[in-house]
Amino acid sequence: MGRRSRSAERRDGKGGGKGDMDDEELEVHDSVMHACGGRREVAREIRLLVDEAIDSGILAAPRSRCAEFLSPLEDADGERDGRDRGTHRFLKAVTVILRLKGFMSRDRQMPIREIELTGQPLLAFVAPARPGCAPAGRPEPVVRALEMAVHL
Repeated sequence: MGRRSRSAERRDGKGGGKGDMDDEELEVHDSVMHACGGRREVAREIRLLVDEAIDSGILAAPRSRCAEFLSPLEDADGERDGRDRGTHRFLKAVTVILRLKGFMSRDRQMPIREIELTGQPLLAFVAPARPGCAPAGRPEPVVRALEMAVHL
């Protein structure tokens, strides 16, 4: 039997960020797993941080607290190079989890009023991708993690 379309999931209230998933379903959701580099243990750690942030109103994610589980994210394939790769994936996972819990919509804003990212790299400089044998130019700034933090 095939998988239902996303629109069908949204119509019957079983998907689309309605907040009706339990913790285990949330941790193994395709979008969460993609953001977490396919690592369930990383998804669990990030979900716990998000749950704490929802209760307290503060997403406390300094590098000293997240370094252990961010290391695998920094090594995961699928993103461009740069020191901010783990931070970007972390913030992406936070965004996805909040959406799946039913927040970040016009009807239900997230209750997080402060985000602490002390020590997290939000900007990286990487050599631009050049086709063929073209010489590498000056490193270019990559601001994807900074953009994601501002989006939150």
